Amino acid sequence: MSASRDVVKVIPQLLEKIPYEEVELRRDIEEYNCSLFNQAPEVRVTAYCWIPLQTILQKRVTVIDAAWKKELLSLFNGEDI
Repeated sequence: MSASRDVVKVIPQLLEKIPYEEVELRRDIEEYNCSLFNQAPEVRVTAYCWIPLQTILQKRVTVIDAAWKKELLSLFNGEDI
């Protein structure tokens, strides 16, 4: 996770990697994304907005056992995939 990235810009990239069968994960991320509508851009790059997303991923992706999960982790961490 890079502190200079806007979480609202990263979330759509994450959702592109998550299969539609992962209903709960997608729902949790989409709901969180909707809750960010009133956050200032300078806040969306801080841990205040990143940590809840991290918590969702830790709760819903417990084992990295698929290619999409590896890509998700790389995107979240700001790595090139």
